[in-house]
Amino acid sequence: MKCDTSRKYELSILTHNEDLQQKVIPVIKEIIKHYATNRTVLNWKFRIVPWNYQDQPSQLERELKNAHISLIPSDPNNPWKAGASSNRLVDSIQSGCITIASRLKSYDKLRKISLQGENFPELIDIAWENRLKLATAYSNLR
Repeated sequence: MKCDTSRKYELSILTHNEDLQQKVIPVIKEIIKHYATNRTVLNWKFRIVPWNYQDQPSQLERELKNAHISLIPSDPNNPWKAGASSNRLVDSIQSGCITIASRLKSYDKLRKISLQGENFPELIDIAWENRLKLATAYSNLR
C-alpha cells in the first residue's frame, strides 16, 4: 500500500539553513519526481523548519508536536558531520515521529528506532506502508 494521495500529509524536514539548497531542496524534488513517475499526485505539505540555535529545544518541540514523519537529511560524506550529535534524531524519535534520517555515524546506535539511508522516497514508502507496525515497535523501544 502506497501513500493514499487523497489524504493530506505533512512532512517535516528539520534542517540548518546551510543544508537547504544543497540537500533539502534536492530531496524534495526527488520525492516529488518519485511520486510523479508512479503517476501519483502528492497532497502533501512540506514543512521545512530552519534550525534556530537560539530557540532550542522549544522550536523543535513546537514543530514536532503535530508531525507524524520526520525527515532529517544530511551529508554523511561531509567531514563536519563526523562529530555531529544525535540530538535532532533523538528529539524526533521522542516526539513520537517515524523518523527518517541520513546515515551518520552518530545515528548508528538509533538504527532500531529510525529508518536510515539516502533513498528518501523509498524510506517514506516504507514508513507509510509499515506505519502501524513501526509506531508500535518504536513506542515499545522508546
